[in-house]
Amino acid sequence: MSTQQQTTGTRLATYLLMAAAVIMSIFQYLYCRSFWTDEAAVVVNIMDRDFAGLMKPLMYYQMAPILYLWITKAITTIFTPNEYSFRILSLIAYLTSLWLVWKLLTRFVKDGLAVFIGLAFFVFNNKLFYYSSELKQYMTDTMVTLILLYVATDPLSANRRKMLVMSLVGALAIFLSNVVVTVLPMIFLFIFFSESKPWQWSHLRSMLLMGFVWLLAFAINYFMFMHDHPSRAQQLIFFAEAFPPTNLLSKQALAFFEYKLQVVKRDFGFGQNNTHPTISIQEYVHYAIFLFLLAGYVWNVTRRANRILLLIVIPILMHAVLAYFKAYPLAIRNMLYQYPLICIILALGAEKWLSLTSRIRPVLTAVTFILTAVLCVIFVRVQLPHQVEESKPVLSFMQEHSRGEETIYSYSAGNCTLDAYIRTKYYKPTGPVIWGTYFKGDHVQAAAEIGSLHPKSAWIFFAHFADGLEHRIMGELSNSGYRQTDSVRAKGAAAYRIEAAAVK
Repeated sequence: MSTQQQTTGTRLATYLLMAAAVIMSIFQYLYCRSFWTDEAAVVVNIMDRDFAGLMKPLMYYQMAPILYLWITKAITTIFTPNEYSFRILSLIAYLTSLWLVWKLLTRFVKDGLAVFIGLAFFVFNNKLFYYSSELKQYMTDTMVTLILLYVATDPLSANRRKMLVMSLVGALAIFLSNVVVTVLPMIFLFIFFSESKPWQWSHLRSMLLMGFVWLLAFAINYFMFMHDHPSRAQQLIFFAEAFPPTNLLSKQALAFFEYKLQVVKRDFGFGQNNTHPTISIQEYVHYAIFLFLLAGYVWNVTRRANRILLLIVIPILMHAVLAYFKAYPLAIRNMLYQYPLICIILALGAEKWLSLTSRIRPVLTAVTFILTAVLCVIFVRVQLPHQVEESKPVLSFMQEHSRGEETIYSYSAGNCTLDAYIRTKYYKPTGPVIWGTYFKGDHVQAAAEIGSLHPKSAWIFFAHFADGLEHRIMGELSNSGYRQTDSVRAKGAAAYRIEAAAVK
């Protein structure tokens, strides 16, 4: 028996669980779902600019760390710019995070079955899985957080070497992830109090030097890429529900925190994102297990557990403070990096309960493995393949059924999607492209804008639109003397061909 208390069966089950996570994430990646509007906006920004241009504020109210943009730009420059090359960084970040979570669990948790349980919470979190194939920096945030934690808690690393590595890794992390401002204070305090004599001058000097490097990197990143950002006003509007009220004792504050609790329950649980309602029982089971393990952790009040709690609580408190000052929203996508830390807490809670049930451990082990296998089957059925806005089938249909030089009109919300697929050469317009202006869902004005072009024949492309909007627009055009001659629909996207009534 090694320091890690696990049987051959538990070890094998852990490897199978990790293999399942790898297979599912690669399957979703290879499925190659279409870019949706936010991803398409990032695609347009990256393809429209060189490396120096990406240092300027992005268009379409997008924000992303500069290193994330540069790495993605380099990949898509070397390889063909498509869904695979734009999303490969997110997949790498997910797979790296999976490995790091496993390594950290084995570092903090002695019981092999508890490690398996903590890892299962990571694998079957629908948000983590979704962002493994999304052109957004949220999975990179998770990976960076785990890398920092892994290096900082390395028990074999000499103090001087650790300080040098952490100085460099922390500085790079600041340019790769915007959330490290909540993570680095946690890392700093953890390293500081890990020393037997933290106030010794040699240790204190190394800590101050490391802190100075981080502050310098943060200042450069903040004043070059974040200060007075032109998208700030729009971001505040977009994330209005993700910032707490100024008066934390008001009824509005109570309503805000009740709402955020519901969001956390929905998005940090299993299967709540775009799934059918038949899994509600599994959701309640998930929450019951979650609270049970959390209670086990609270019961397990030890020095080791308290140090790990320090790692979890500081980022949460820092994030809450930044949200209060409207510097960073309390939105799940921006808090995704915290969930692996919660998995460690749950594993420690499981370890406490398992230590009290040695007599029935074989039964508990068998039940755990069976429930995980059932959960895996449900997860595959519910989550794979995950689709958002399938514009590619619509664009392919338009390409195949084009009649010479036809005008293509893009409803405003789908402009970035159409532009991204034109830039990546997936769709080649046969005629002029008219980019619709933003009408906030006003179908009358949109139809009037299309009619003002006086097209004899045109395709109208929709993506990221409210249900029923396209039918209202088509109704207005019908009243204006146009008739629909062809159409195609897919999830979240559609296209209609119209012709002037006099055209045969």
